[in-house]
Amino acid sequence: MAPDLPLEGIRSGVVLMDGVYQGQKVRIAAIGKRIADGPGDQWAEVVVAQTVNAREALAMDLTTKALGLIGIMSLLALVAGAFSVRIALAPLTRIEREIAARRPDDLRPIQHTPPLEVRALITAIDAFMRRLSERMSLMQRFIADAAHQLRTPLAALDAQAEMLSAAPDDDPQAQIARLRKGVSDLGRLTSQLLDHAMIAHRTEMVPFQPLELNGLAQSVLSHAVPLSLEREVSIAFVPGEGAVTVMGDAISLREALANLIHNALTHGATARLTVRVGQEGEGAWVCVCDDGPGIPAEARMRLLAPFETGGVETSGSGLGLAIASDVAKAHGGRVFFLDAADGFCVGLALHGAPPAAC
Repeated sequence: MAPDLPLEGIRSGVVLMDGVYQGQKVRIAAIGKRIADGPGDQWAEVVVAQTVNAREALAMDLTTKALGLIGIMSLLALVAGAFSVRIALAPLTRIEREIAARRPDDLRPIQHTPPLEVRALITAIDAFMRRLSERMSLMQRFIADAAHQLRTPLAALDAQAEMLSAAPDDDPQAQIARLRKGVSDLGRLTSQLLDHAMIAHRTEMVPFQPLELNGLAQSVLSHAVPLSLEREVSIAFVPGEGAVTVMGDAISLREALANLIHNALTHGATARLTVRVGQEGEGAWVCVCDDGPGIPAEARMRLLAPFETGGVETSGSGLGLAIASDVAKAHGGRVFFLDAADGFCVGLALHGAPPAAC
């Protein structure tokens, strides 16, 4: 059955080898055992063989069963994983349905409680929707205010043009003067409406940069005062000591200060206007003082709201102080009013409290 077995080998342990039995290849295992009770030094040889085909069939059977077991376990794991994912994503599915069912203008926070793993994401989405809602409200209010405020001057211009066309040919100057004033007022209103919208847009969109307040205020003053006034007004600028540097948006601050100067020239100053700059700690301020009668104390806070004017006989759009107030708030401060012995002051406090005196 087998090739010659090595005697020394089988007597010391199991010997494995290949052989041929009845024409079939076999795998042989042989071992020798000493016969203790026999006469002399006698050994018995134990030889076991298995055909190679049987071994291969056994290996194939074991492999097939193992693969089947692995397949079943994998399928069970896949089903369990899909079920677990569905359970885990169920809150997100509810949130998706809630958002899909909303109207385009519904920007309320998400009502369903999100899983802990995505709670930070949902909080960020809610914060974004809140900012978007505030921005849309600002734009809607601007459109409504602009439509309301522009109707009156446009109707007045139309009426004046109609009166001018019906006036005698020899004396049209009075109507022309009123028409020109109406056009000027409409231009000023349109400019302030656009400025107000621009300030609202820049509040959270534009990062602050270091600004030298003395130079900015002096530049605004030189551009805001007309070359010719109907009356003689003394213009003065008093800079702060040293370099007064603040973090801010130059365009917004220019618009706010220009509106304060325009208001002082139009409604306040009779013979004197002074712009002063100062700094206290990390905060700074700039104020516009004139020798006019000032604003009554009971009307000051009301005039910070858009389209509020000083009275029936007061011209203007009511946006100047509102723009200044929005800019001051965006810069960590507020608009302040100060009564002085020789006049009245309105100013911007930036990144701090207003001064006790200008």
